[in-house]
Amino acid sequence: MNTGFQQDYPASVDTLWQVFGQPDYPQRKYKAQGITAYAVREFTASVETITLDLTRTLSIPADRIPALVRKFLHPEQTLHYISHWFRRGPEAADFDLEIIPVGLPVHVTGKGRLQQTGVDSARLSIDFTVTVNVPLIRHKVESMVAAQIEKSFRDDHAFTLRYIAENA
Repeated sequence: MNTGFQQDYPASVDTLWQVFGQPDYPQRKYKAQGITAYAVREFTASVETITLDLTRTLSIPADRIPALVRKFLHPEQTLHYISHWFRRGPEAADFDLEIIPVGLPVHVTGKGRLQQTGVDSARLSIDFTVTVNVPLIRHKVESMVAAQIEKSFRDDHAFTLRYIAENA
């Protein structure tokens, strides 16, 4: 399943690069979202690249898991998340990501771009592919995983807006 979305920020690409490159940014983000089970395996940031490799435990309320997929998806799911950001100039950055739900036949890859849209505004665009290797219910699981990923990115966006406002 291929899908994507966009998010707008009231900040320049430079400002966002500085925010995303803060060593405490991932920890503050997950703590603010109530996620306490995570481990940053690698975090590096420079003027040209940002790399983040982490695992985190995602809690999904049991009533939100369709009965058809309950035997494949547990309410507590560990995700391995790897992202690489590449600065493409003063007004753009590209990134790729991979999300691997540990122990599940699911794989997520994505490509995105952060692009300056005004003096103090930027847009993040992401396209991603969810692949599920479970016959018969593949499309149902892919849709559910895609919705969860988008929710996660929306939560990240809301946190980043607060982070920018508090640290301006």
